[in-house]
Amino acid sequence: MRVRVKICGITTPETAVAAAEAGADAVGFVFADSPRRVTISEAVDLCAHLPPFVTKVAVFRYPTRRDVAEVISHFRPDVLQAEPCDGILDAVSAGFAILPVFHDSPDLVAQIERFWESLGSRSAVLLEAIQKRRRRPSTGAAIRGGCEQWSGIIQGNQGCTPNCRVHPVGPPIRSTPERGVKGLSDASIVSHHARRYTVQDLIAGNLPDQWGRYGPFGGRFVPETLVHALARMEGEARRALSDQQFLEALDHELRAWVGRPTPLTHAVRLGEAWGRNTEVWLKREDLTHTGAHKINNAIGQALLAARLGVSRVVAETGAGQHGVAAAAACARLGLPCTVYMGAVDVGRQAPNVDRMRRLGAQIVEVTSGDQTLRAAIDEALRAWVADPDGTYYLLGSAVGPHPYPWLVRELQSIIGREARSQALAQSGRLPDVAIACVGGGSNAIGLFHPLLADSQVALLGVEAGGTGSQLGKHAATLCFGSPGVLHGSRSLLLQDEHGQVIETHSVSAGLDYPGVGPEHAFLQTVGRVKYEAISDDDAIVALDECCALEGILPALESAHALAAAKRWAAQHGGGHILVGLSGRGDKDLPSLMSSWWASPDGVTKIFRHS
Repeated sequence: MRVRVKICGITTPETAVAAAEAGADAVGFVFADSPRRVTISEAVDLCAHLPPFVTKVAVFRYPTRRDVAEVISHFRPDVLQAEPCDGILDAVSAGFAILPVFHDSPDLVAQIERFWESLGSRSAVLLEAIQKRRRRPSTGAAIRGGCEQWSGIIQGNQGCTPNCRVHPVGPPIRSTPERGVKGLSDASIVSHHARRYTVQDLIAGNLPDQWGRYGPFGGRFVPETLVHALARMEGEARRALSDQQFLEALDHELRAWVGRPTPLTHAVRLGEAWGRNTEVWLKREDLTHTGAHKINNAIGQALLAARLGVSRVVAETGAGQHGVAAAAACARLGLPCTVYMGAVDVGRQAPNVDRMRRLGAQIVEVTSGDQTLRAAIDEALRAWVADPDGTYYLLGSAVGPHPYPWLVRELQSIIGREARSQALAQSGRLPDVAIACVGGGSNAIGLFHPLLADSQVALLGVEAGGTGSQLGKHAATLCFGSPGVLHGSRSLLLQDEHGQVIETHSVSAGLDYPGVGPEHAFLQTVGRVKYEAISDDDAIVALDECCALEGILPALESAHALAAAKRWAAQHGGGHILVGLSGRGDKDLPSLMSSWWASPDGVTKIFRHS
């Protein structure tokens, strides 16, 4: 069971923000006699600094019904906490969740039983120890026997007496995270208590949790009309991924149609060019049907859409590779497909636009917003909202509302599973580092996830550094972003001081996105994956180097990973490097042709920013 954390005694905007960003599920506002007490108006102001998914708890001690009614009327908390609970029981019938406080004592069972039937299904019990220097022993056996049916027992600040056997959820937090006059909290202490997740939770399958959260990131922030559709999709996806018949059908398509497993190529000449003691291995997703990793996810979700019995599929695309993959997968299964694509991307990815049309997809050119991937996702979501039951939204990256980041990760993890076994078979060892480009993050999470438990393997995600570090000149969300909600999920975003998402730039259409998948944001937070940015110029130089030395034309997205790999080799004096080659560069030729000119000698290439 996941432990949810409440930080109580919030009194300043700085602490409210620190608690939310650190991953606190709930914050408590104290309306009782305490140095941390706040007024109703102060609580309202503090709530303005909290994202909508953080639960707001009103904390009382010996409240009157009038006290509770006044707070409910003006503050509108999500949960009412009180000791004793008599003053808040009326709130259950009004639809509020309540959190009554009980102390671990010999008559604990009788205390809880007195109120249990009145608590309501959305309520839980907060269990505290008796706050006396000399405590009477707890009647552990009686409590254990009486509380087996109670699932909502939460352990509080002081914990329980040693013999208590009510099985409270989670350990106590024994040092309060608030301190100072009027509860002036230390934000670093708040973060210490709230950051309770590690990469082991991800490896063990505890994340995402039942709310689709990866610690402070993820979730499901969508219009009410999509809640049922997402829940239905999640349920069917979980059943499908444990259904042997579905898995056999998926495996057949991946092998007989997509062309898996893809090779792990030893790039000998690149290694020689990058310095002594350098081995470079390329995981060749460019050799899949349609030319990129996107097809792994597209065929899996198309099979799921067919299983759900929808009448049509909608998809978004930036570089065009996901659009092509979705169109091909839908053609394979006989599903009508509509692809939304920003007008800017339509212009710079003309070959893929033609491929989608020939594969039977209807192309909707999006002329609103920034006219790139972000705008395409906006329009695809609108189309889905209009018909959530008859339409399946085939999302192409590890972004969006839960369960998409999880589902895309599961379907793309075949990249890392294959690469891991191939590395051991072909070189007799795992790499020193695995490197992949990150836009929304699907190919990178597919490569990284099966390697998370291999602590000796460093993981490096590479974002689009564009033409500079100023906002608007790059798409390096993990390097320069801040927490926010976009396209149904909380993650890191590129936004201004007012919270407005800004337009991004990258020579690579597939990396030109102001957000990133929530699992990547989590992996950066816990320190398992490092992320850095590569400029347009360096990516194109790396692309040409790969062409000249290995006879491989990588996608501009993948070229960012190659440039970062070369830099890593220089910094570490060589090494065994695995690079995720996410796709081939045929679709980038129009952009490349418009970005270069020949010097007077007709040989030297000079980069020109478009």
